[in-house]
Amino acid sequence: MTIAQLLERLEITSRYALVERNGCPVPRESFSVVELAAGDEVVVARPVAGG
Repeated sequence: MTIAQLLERLEITSRYALVERNGCPVPRESFSVVELAAGDEVVVARPVAGG
């Protein structure tokens, strides 16, 4: 599964997602090509605006 597929499964819009894989940031343009492997640690964050 790619990061883009994971985000789709989680119903998260990739345009606003920040993703780290194994402690390293993944560039948004790479979401569709970076494959996840068993044991990978993935952190997904979505910025929230407020005041």
